[in-house]
This record gives sequence, C-alpha cells and structure tokens, in this order.
Amino acid sequence: MQFTKPKTEDSLGQEYETTLSYLVDVKPKIWLPVHLIEGRICKEIKSNLTCIREEAQKMIGDALQDQQSY
Repeated sequence: MQFTKPKTEDSLGQEYETTLSYLVDVKPKIWLPVHLIEGRICKEIKSNLTCIREEAQKMIGDALQDQQSY
C-alpha cells in the first residue's frame, strides 16, 4: 500500500491519495471444484478491502482531528 501525504504542513482540507495493489494467486488441487470456492474468495477479498478502506479513513480522520487541536 502506498500512502501519499499532501505537500504542505497545513493539510486541512487536502485530499489524500492511496494506492493499493492486491494480488490473489490461487493454485487449487486437481480435485478442488474451483467454481464452488470462487464466490467465497471474491466475497472475502471484498470484505478485506472494505476493512482496509475503513481503517484508512479512520486514520485520516484521526490525523485531521489531531491537526485541528493544535
């Protein structure tokens, strides 16, 4: 994950940009019915990415709140 901070120290109102690369490489066994687990993997990836987004937004919100208190 790459997190880019604004260029200035006074960053209130600035937008933050995050780039996340996510690679899933699954090599199933021959006997594994891929179509049965494909939906589960997709669901879990979406859940993981949602959690990452929520945590990142929380961190940015906390940082902005800390800046405002100075």
